[in-house]
Amino acid sequence: MKKLDVKYKFEDVVYALYNKAAGVKDFLDGDLRKKLAKNSALRGLQEGKRCFIIGNGPSIREQPLHLLRDEQTFVCNYFFKHENIREINPKYYFVIDGKLSTGEWPISMLAEIQEHCPNASLFLDGAQKHKPEAYEYDRKFGVHWVAGGRIIHPGYGFPIDLTRRIGGDNVVKIALHASIYMGFKEIYILGVDGDGLFRDLLGQSSHFYAAPPENATMDYRRMELDLWHCTEGFRSWRAIAERFDHSPVRIYNATRGGLLNIFPRRALEDVIG
Repeated sequence: MKKLDVKYKFEDVVYALYNKAAGVKDFLDGDLRKKLAKNSALRGLQEGKRCFIIGNGPSIREQPLHLLRDEQTFVCNYFFKHENIREINPKYYFVIDGKLSTGEWPISMLAEIQEHCPNASLFLDGAQKHKPEAYEYDRKFGVHWVAGGRIIHPGYGFPIDLTRRIGGDNVVKIALHASIYMGFKEIYILGVDGDGLFRDLLGQSSHFYAAPPENATMDYRRMELDLWHCTEGFRSWRAIAERFDHSPVRIYNATRGGLLNIFPRRALEDVIG
């Protein structure tokens, strides 16, 4: 057995134990359980339908996203900056990154989301302590609170259940699991280029919108850590593909280019027709 295989087998045992411990911790967190319990209304809500989950990679600049205007769409973070945002009219909007609760992202982005996407259901991280404006938004418009953080690894088997903590090291994976919980059976991923870290290291924008590179000046230790996270990210995509490979849920990659080759590719233009 190769050293890397031994390393991964050991890690997967540790990850499985971590996920079980996280489940116990969450069971003891009454406030979080109360927030997540409301998501039971979403179970099977869109049974058998198709949807499109859109990341913010630069590839979507070259794709005709206006074709999605009559589709069930999931978007995230700063997608409201897209030029076709009103035409796309997203149905579900996810902002899970801890940067919102820490203040690195301005809380005013919630008002911008409401302005540009008035028909979208908003999903925020229920495990984070947010600024008062986020809870005020919940009182006015309603928020679905979700919690990610469980580790996705080959062989992961925890339930896809929004009334409990789910898996995902990024917002697109959390949205993907949410779509499965809602009953979508034909799922297309766009804008997940898989090369964001490398673009940042080269001083290029890793998003479709103009934004300063996040990692251009990182030190060597930070680079090493982020490259490890990148490897784990690809590995978790493989775990998702393996879990649903022989299930009624079909996941396709409609990203133009990029590195996410673990899912069958379909061109957006061919899907919408």
